[in-house]
Amino acid sequence: VLVSLTKEWTNAETQRDGAALDRLLADDFVGIALSGDKVTKKMIVPDPKGQGGGVSFTGDDFVAHVYGDMGVVTGNGTWTAKDKGTLCFTLAFVKRGERWQIVTVHISQVPKP
Repeated sequence: VLVSLTKEWTNAETQRDGAALDRLLADDFVGIALSGDKVTKKMIVPDPKGQGGGVSFTGDDFVAHVYGDMGVVTGNGTWTAKDKGTLCFTLAFVKRGERWQIVTVHISQVPKP
């Protein structure tokens, strides 16, 4: 389930799908962007009916671990813009009721060799 939700997240970010991001991100979401800055759900999805996101990459190599009502997914991605390289990320999910939501993400750019 968490790998599937992670794929939904990468697609929603790339497609700037505010409604999907609003559903996937918990209201108390706080993450760390590539710049090292803290980002909140309101910064990523200012209006659930409008555009959100904008990190444009294709993800792969997802590994999920579930610990009761918490889950962690790590993965790698490739920027869709030419020559931007590779990134890696860690997502933390919490299950509230029957629904999994992302509560934090940390994204880093992998240095070019």
